[in-house]
Order: sequence, then structure tokens, then C-alpha cells
Amino acid sequence: MPFWEGAPVNIIIEDAESLKFFTVEGLWAKNATEGRCYAGTRHAFKAAKLEPIGKFNIVGYIPSTRQFVNLDHGHGKGGTAPVLPVGPLPTESLIAKPLPVPKGSAALSSK
Repeated sequence: MPFWEGAPVNIIIEDAESLKFFTVEGLWAKNATEGRCYAGTRHAFKAAKLEPIGKFNIVGYIPSTRQFVNLDHGHGKGGTAPVLPVGPLPTESLIAKPLPVPKGSAALSSK
């Protein structure tokens, strides 16, 4: 059984070169918790293909352990053009709500 099975996972888009995450505002952030969450890998892949980026990764982010699982990868619309905010996707149903980081999680305790 994979280590992530049963753990809540946020599916987000990562720029493979800058290692930044696509946000709800259509910008890029260094923190995975700011990444736009998608309802599934197909939705994230479809959205990433529309972005003016080069290589991208679809990753599963596990908030409770702060771990990443690579789920898919591909190439967007370019990479040579500057990355501009694109705003919300036409179909908001593709976007899932981010999962909260559980309080008292062993990975987050300051022991």
C-alpha cells in the first residue's frame, strides 16, 4: 500500500523549472499551501496545458506530512512568454477546496 493511501491529498500544478505552484489568482507561489487545488489529475492537467509555461508537474501535496507525490507531468503552451495572471478557470467546478493541516500533526509539532 502506498504511504499516501488514506491521507488527504491536494492536487496542484507545479512549474517544473521554478518549482512554484499555480494559485487561485492565476499567479505562482513558492508555498504549496497557496496552490490552487483541483478535483482530480485530469482537471489539473487540462488547466496546466492552457498555461504559458514550459514543463509542469501535477503533484499531490499531503498537508499533514508536507510531502509531495508526483502524479503526472507535461508541457504547457510555451515557456518563453512571460507568465501573466490568467484569472479563474471558466469551470469553477474543476477546483477543489484545499484540505486543512490537522492540528497536532506530528509533522507540524515544534518538539
